[in-house]
Amino acid sequence: MEMATGAVTGAAAASAGASVEQLVAQTLQAATNPSHEIVQKAEAQLREWEQQPGFFPTIARLSMRRGGGGDVVSSTEDSEVKVRWMAAVYLKNGVERYWRPNSRQELPAEQKQQIREVLLRHYDAEEVPQVALQIAVLLGRLARTDYPRFWPDLLPTLMKQLQSCSTDGDSALQQRILIVLHYVLKALASRRLMAEQRAFQELGLQIFGYLAWDIWAPLTTRFLQLVRKDEAMALNALQRAYVVMRSLRKLVVYGCAKPYKSTDHMNFVEQLFQRLRQCLELRYELKVGSATPGTATILTELERFVIKMMKTLNELMERHSVSFARFVPVALEFSFHYVFHEGTALIFDAGDRINFKNFAIQALNMLKGIMQSGNDSISAPPEGGASIEDELLASAAQSHAKFFTAERVSYICEKIVTHYFLLTEQELEEWQQDPEGYDQDDGGGDAWKYALRPSVETLYFTCFTQHSQVMIQEVLRFVRRAQQLQLTPESDLKAILLKDAIYNAVGQAAFHFFNKLDFGAWLTSQLLAELRVEAPNFRILRRRIIWMVGHWVGVQLPRELRPLAYEACLHLLRPQEDMPTRLAAARTLNLLIDDFEFMPEAFHPYFPPLFEALFLLLHEAGECDTKIVVLGTMTLLVEKMSEYIEPQALQFIAYLPLLWRESEEHDLLRCAIIGTLEQLVRTIRDVPEPMKPFLYSVIELSTDLQF
Repeated sequence: MEMATGAVTGAAAASAGASVEQLVAQTLQAATNPSHEIVQKAEAQLREWEQQPGFFPTIARLSMRRGGGGDVVSSTEDSEVKVRWMAAVYLKNGVERYWRPNSRQELPAEQKQQIREVLLRHYDAEEVPQVALQIAVLLGRLARTDYPRFWPDLLPTLMKQLQSCSTDGDSALQQRILIVLHYVLKALASRRLMAEQRAFQELGLQIFGYLAWDIWAPLTTRFLQLVRKDEAMALNALQRAYVVMRSLRKLVVYGCAKPYKSTDHMNFVEQLFQRLRQCLELRYELKVGSATPGTATILTELERFVIKMMKTLNELMERHSVSFARFVPVALEFSFHYVFHEGTALIFDAGDRINFKNFAIQALNMLKGIMQSGNDSISAPPEGGASIEDELLASAAQSHAKFFTAERVSYICEKIVTHYFLLTEQELEEWQQDPEGYDQDDGGGDAWKYALRPSVETLYFTCFTQHSQVMIQEVLRFVRRAQQLQLTPESDLKAILLKDAIYNAVGQAAFHFFNKLDFGAWLTSQLLAELRVEAPNFRILRRRIIWMVGHWVGVQLPRELRPLAYEACLHLLRPQEDMPTRLAAARTLNLLIDDFEFMPEAFHPYFPPLFEALFLLLHEAGECDTKIVVLGTMTLLVEKMSEYIEPQALQFIAYLPLLWRESEEHDLLRCAIIGTLEQLVRTIRDVPEPMKPFLYSVIELSTDLQF
């Protein structure tokens, strides 16, 4: 390899006896220097060397920890680690540009082979976790491209080395191999060509049994046996069990086309439910028992282990519903027990504060997934005989119908409303500390899968779609309870939170109460009065009531009651209201004016003060997302009230240039501003002269193809 002159340190470059590896190592070490100038010079030199033959094999050798004095960096151990880490990172990033076949700068085949040989020979010697992780990710990326065509000995070598490590032998070496194996399997599982997926499934069938029964099962058993005797050894076993669980998750979900045909896979899933129960019991005992120095670490690792097992079950349910059908009865009892029944004692504190939120989310998602798939299952085998798939689905449907009785659905509804829908202390603190962030949307899509309240609300709505009659009767019972519960400014927080939960339940399922609940009468007889109460804790109800009005706009809000809704929005958009309440009022106003029955003439008396209140809210808002919400409502007002907008438009137009400058780093907000400008130009007759320079600059920027 020819090295260009101009290394980072002049002494190193001038040294006649400096080897190529020493020169590259010193440059890599310089790339970790705190001085920005030195780092820039080092990076420039490395980029120049990238085109030199043999550079990346040299980087590969430098990323490896080799015994017997093989390290070329002879300074301190810390500097050696930095060089290995930087070399691994540089090689990992270089793979993206120089490794893929048919790329313009593809490395020659012999250099690729050198790199593969070096990595496979020395990867398991790295003891520094940060460096070992980079090497594992690197091996995974190479495997995705090269295995098995160009690197057929990768998996056989990994499995052979893993089998040579006994469970009680070199645990650190076993863990390093397991981490590399995980990243390799993760990369292979991500391939999407049918031939590659079939190859991964064949591989999965070959190695699944060994990983499940010779590695995972003994390690899990060992952890449960040692946790009260030797915390250090128990923690070591748990960490290895967690790593291999990550690999098994990929093999269960992607490594078998029909898991129900594999005895190993079905037995493993059955074991997961048993281990989950044991781990949850153990977690509870560790939390209530006397703490030791290692208890906190074990609890953290144990919770990660439990969540990984739960995610495996949920992904199996989503991707292999036929295979999961066999476990529907067990899964229903399991999830119901821990989130709604006696098992809640294991994940809630004495004060009903949840202490294992991520597990509850996974259990709720499991219950929701099974409930939602109930209608898709086959209730009776077709004529002419049934296949094993038909029998499994029919059995699952029967279990589903047997489990979700009217009494149990009512019980679930009651627990959701009176337990999970109640605002928690943490949520009230977030309301106080981050008012604008508290009321933001969860992002849509699958975001509900990863937060407790959205997952509960999704399960609640699924209960309505699957068992509407029972749920309607149960929620109406709560409505009558709320109507009978008369609150005063002195009412305690507990009663207010209960009403908030009931109102949330009604709003979430508003469409199911069409012609079942006279919302207009309820609004005029009770809700509007509660909305006017100014006690501090009543801000919770004020926000919830106006939110509920928005959900009923498209369901059953009589036209004659619309003025009352406009007045309520105007009342809650006052500057003295807190930000979440004002934002809820702005969103409800948006729904009111975007409704099919909106009448501009009836709205006209409320238009000037509402537009002014929204303008003030837009001016006071600090977050980009908040401004987008308010600006969207104002833009809709401009569109709907085009005949009356001109008196309010001038002040609004004058503010937009300032808002445009403030939104320089927020493209979504700028898009909203452009939409507002478009609507204003369409609506007003003549564009004001002071407005034209700003308008032209926005048009120029928006049409600049080079921007």
